[in-house]
Amino acid sequence: MLPSKLMYNNKIASAYARNFTSVIDAQNTSEYSVGQTAIINLPTMNNQFLSGADSVLSLKLKIRSAVQTTYCNLNRCGIAGAIQRLRIFHGSNLLMDLDNYGTLASLLTSYQLAKEDVEGKHKVLAGTEQSHGRNLGVIATGADTEVEFAIPLLSILSLTDNYVPMFALTNAPLRMEIQFVSDVNLFLSADQLVNSAVGSGKTFNDVKFIANFVEVSDAGMAIIAESLQGRPLEWVCQSYANYVFNTSVVNGTKQVSMPVPAKFNSLKALYFVTRQHFAGDTDQPSDDMPRFGLSEYSVRIGSKVIPSTKPNTTPQFLAEMERALGSVGNRVSPHNYTYAQITTDDSVAPGANAVSSAFAIGIETESYSSAPMGSVYQGLNTSTDDIFYQPTYAHDGAVDVRIDCFASYDQLITIENGQASVQF
Repeated sequence: MLPSKLMYNNKIASAYARNFTSVIDAQNTSEYSVGQTAIINLPTMNNQFLSGADSVLSLKLKIRSAVQTTYCNLNRCGIAGAIQRLRIFHGSNLLMDLDNYGTLASLLTSYQLAKEDVEGKHKVLAGTEQSHGRNLGVIATGADTEVEFAIPLLSILSLTDNYVPMFALTNAPLRMEIQFVSDVNLFLSADQLVNSAVGSGKTFNDVKFIANFVEVSDAGMAIIAESLQGRPLEWVCQSYANYVFNTSVVNGTKQVSMPVPAKFNSLKALYFVTRQHFAGDTDQPSDDMPRFGLSEYSVRIGSKVIPSTKPNTTPQFLAEMERALGSVGNRVSPHNYTYAQITTDDSVAPGANAVSSAFAIGIETESYSSAPMGSVYQGLNTSTDDIFYQPTYAHDGAVDVRIDCFASYDQLITIENGQASVQF
């Protein structure tokens, strides 16, 4: 038998399909102030699928300052930090609800994007950078500064191995609700107070979703229908949930116990970050995530303690975080964090070149480490378990902080008679 590379009679069988892009304007208006919510209705048409990974949210940021700034840095995730909450509905059924979106975006920007990406492609698209977000430069007093962005969204539309089956969602459009943060200081920092634009337009302008669709021929749809064998369509995707806990670190040693109500059939991982400037300050990045003298931690899930032996060094902390994200031994895993961003104990000092910390704790709860998402429910069933995160801090000063937990979980969306329902 000859290897396939020596065979030249292979024929590729494929059904006709058409790839096209559609610009979908936000409902009612394209201009939004901080704290407002943009609603985007994605049409559901026969024979059509959405490629969420190839679709982007496009918008223009418009700001000004009463006193001219010398620098104005976005958060590490760029303009994604301006999103407070992302929800996706089908009809009245809520399919996704992620609060504190920008915090998760900053975390994953540092751990899942290569340095070349955050300082190249994503710097242009979203305004990312390694140490902090893109410097928007001098913000003048006499005129508005306007900057354009086009960002991929972190949502169930892209966190899946499949195209989104829009053809099956015939009962209603797929509705995205994008709530912007309540203050510009929650996604940028500068040496002077920066405000929403007071000239024409609002803070976020020309908001629209540039969707990439695939239209499949009737012959192709017949193949899909035959594969379903009359059963409801089941669409597997990954999602995130957010939980917050306000506490403080002291001048000395303190153990904290944070309840995490992450009750899912398939919990994949938990991520924890601790922040001091979560409410937003003029010259402090709100996504600064120091270590705050963490000395050890554990997570109790029901009767189980994970890890079984408490990590108690920074290399051990990072190894567990990388394991939760994929594989600690992967030599080519994308990341862009630096040594200083992982080992700094206190909030960053203000300045144009300030380095925003990216320290995080990760807990892997999947059954098989480093395995692809081949089927649903590879994670831990925590639907009846109580979960507690128990870190111990050994800090040299008293600081009020907030701990954000992000739970990564599998969910199954079932589509029957044109209506989607979700199970997790």
